[in-house]
Amino acid sequence: NRVIYSLVSGFLFAFAHLSTNFLSGTFVLKDLVYVLPYMSLGTSFALMVYDSKSTLTSMIFHSIHNTFVGLLLIFTYYLGVAV
Repeated sequence: NRVIYSLVSGFLFAFAHLSTNFLSGTFVLKDLVYVLPYMSLGTSFALMVYDSKSTLTSMIFHSIHNTFVGLLLIFTYYLGVAV
């Protein structure tokens, strides 16, 4: 089932990204707020894989997303916005 596949994959994607804080001992309860954005990204990537029958599409979009987030972090850091 396409919906179950995408939701389970989205949850696993979110868990994989949040587990680093949990395993390093820096996890706090407020980190759970990131479940929704990570899960929505993971669900979107899973739908890309399901529809295209290839992981290449989701890998490309994941790279594009990470590039934009990285640039945003760099710009906010140099503008003095980041804490």
